[in-house]
Amino acid sequence: MHLSLLDTRPFNKFVEMELERDNLYRSFTTLDEPKEISTAWINFAESCAQNLSAINSLADMAIERLFDASLEIKQTNSNPLPLHDLLYGNFSNQLMVLNQFELQLGVLTYVYSQVRNRGVFGFSPKTSQYIYYITAKESIDKILYRVINNEIPEASTASLTPLPNKHDLLNVLMPLVELENMKRLLPIYDSLPDSDKNLGVMTVKSEYDYLQGVTLLSNIIDVSKKAAQDFWWADPISELSILNHAKEHFESTIEILNKNPETQGSRAITIQGEFLPIVDAHSSLSLVQHFKLLANAALESGDLEHASEYYSRALSEYKKAADLLEKTENLEGQKLHKEFLQEESELKILHILTKLGLKYSSIVTNLYEQKVEDALKACVDVEKLLGDIEGAASLPYIYGVSVAYSSASSIINELLEQDLAHLSIIDRLVSQFSFPLKAMGSALSEIQLSFLKVDDNNPRASFKELQGLDDKLSHLEKAIELLPSFIPERDNQRKKIHAIRYFVKSLISENKVYLFADNNIVLDLILRSRAHYFAKKADQSMTGIKKQEKELRNLINERMIETKTVGIVTESSLVTLGLQSTYKNLVRKFIEEMIGVTIESQTLPDFFAESVQTQFTEMTEFHELLDLILLDTKELIATSKNVSIKGNEINWDFVKRRNIFGPAIKKMYEATQGIILGELYAIAKKPSKAISNYTKASKNFYEVSEMLGGIAEYLWILKEEIKHYLLE
Repeated sequence: MHLSLLDTRPFNKFVEMELERDNLYRSFTTLDEPKEISTAWINFAESCAQNLSAINSLADMAIERLFDASLEIKQTNSNPLPLHDLLYGNFSNQLMVLNQFELQLGVLTYVYSQVRNRGVFGFSPKTSQYIYYITAKESIDKILYRVINNEIPEASTASLTPLPNKHDLLNVLMPLVELENMKRLLPIYDSLPDSDKNLGVMTVKSEYDYLQGVTLLSNIIDVSKKAAQDFWWADPISELSILNHAKEHFESTIEILNKNPETQGSRAITIQGEFLPIVDAHSSLSLVQHFKLLANAALESGDLEHASEYYSRALSEYKKAADLLEKTENLEGQKLHKEFLQEESELKILHILTKLGLKYSSIVTNLYEQKVEDALKACVDVEKLLGDIEGAASLPYIYGVSVAYSSASSIINELLEQDLAHLSIIDRLVSQFSFPLKAMGSALSEIQLSFLKVDDNNPRASFKELQGLDDKLSHLEKAIELLPSFIPERDNQRKKIHAIRYFVKSLISENKVYLFADNNIVLDLILRSRAHYFAKKADQSMTGIKKQEKELRNLINERMIETKTVGIVTESSLVTLGLQSTYKNLVRKFIEEMIGVTIESQTLPDFFAESVQTQFTEMTEFHELLDLILLDTKELIATSKNVSIKGNEINWDFVKRRNIFGPAIKKMYEATQGIILGELYAIAKKPSKAISNYTKASKNFYEVSEMLGGIAEYLWILKEEIKHYLLE
């Protein structure tokens, strides 16, 4: 894998991916109209497709090395990767899990390449980009090849992470293979005389469109949702694009079938009556989720006005979905309708509370400006809104906000009738809302973050505890965000709870490593990167918070260092697999072949040495991987942070040795390259080029000897330390 695909090191790239999506939704004021959404998602989808292709390369790199290691164990009964085996389980489990993961990545890459090329809401880009679509197909074909050739062993031991099997892979692969085979035949059918009237051709075309629609609705969306749970994120707009694509194929099926109503028109009616309403309802529900994400982003930034607008848009899409589903007798549609009724109820409450927050802010503004009539009108609006709230008691903390709004309504009406000074009324309002905020602040202070940790011995228990805390914080966060903006302490508490919740989310991401990445080093690195991303978000949230929150600041700072250190170690382990695979399957093999040529050849054509030199120059992957390992090593030494990874402490002695041996290996490789080229040019009767390469080799060997002096010194110090330890 060429690391140039990533633009930066894998750990940093995964953090940047999280930030990219975060920044996308932080631009919430420009993501509410179809053309704006489509423009943003075309760019976002291209970035996602590129990044997913790069992650796919990382997974493939790990698979190649682990497959070689498993063969070596069979042949020699010796394990070349004992530590990796200890951390991630036996190689059979790892190979099965990584192949399923690579298949997920291939499907996701396909999804985003389609979004990139098709756009959303009918707004297509001016240019097409097929490189990642091809990458996705190659990835899927590679998994199929491995299955057919029995290169994926069945998982052989139990694991905390649910293990897939070949049947799971084939469930995804076979519909895609069938579609591809049918697609290849379509041009042949189209070339037949009167193909547009031929019943057989029409049947095949309708079957293709129908299968394409069903596959998009089931396999593709299912894989996307599974990926969102494990390592990706919920992306309602990309899901909407898949649904639109499926709808086009169903409509094409109906159009073809209706050309022959005597024999197949009934099937068209079934598709039109059952499939299309479900697709349209799902499309509306995807937009519901999109507008909810926009509303959440607006609330997090303290913008009640936009939050209220987006909740309103979400409710409008809910109504569309409900209207569609009420008309269908499809059991899936009825089940779907029941599922979102509770969520719709909560959304209505949140929408009303945002409107109440805005109304109370307008009351305060009007009182400041001596506009009593306008304030009284706003009070009437408040009464109407309060009458519409139903079921808020089921929402912890948020119910308290609704009670505060109700109590404030009674107080302000009474105060306005008493003809009190406007500033006094404002003070009473501030005091009224400060009380629930103070209570929520106390609830926040009761959370002992220093005692929270991931239990790698019982990750299910710690995950349940952390997830429960996050659910509680979610309601508390919403409650604080829904209070009116004129309360002095609101912004401070809002930022504080954001910091605390991101801290907890960082722990949850780490906890997921033990639940979902037990046998998957690539997913491990992604989740470690996400843990660091959330730690960074917690740190960003602390900006502007009062200085007395010293303990929280220290905890977050410690968390950032810890998550980065563990991420670097995991990245280094993954890249080491790639380095070993590259050396074994490419570099060593090529060097051995060229040494054989220098020994056996008496003469060589003029172009041969130049060709070999070009091949050496193009072997950038080995250097890139080695450079990255050395960069990781230097960062680890600079940090010197003691952390535990899956119960294993960092081996600092190994890290120091790698820091010394790494540059020597690099120079030794360059020296070997110089000798081979010198020999080849000498055989080809090109003395000047031969001497030039011999000189470079000599210089590199001299540098290696100097480095070996440093290694000798290190070994002597190590020997003395051991001797001193034994004599104590």
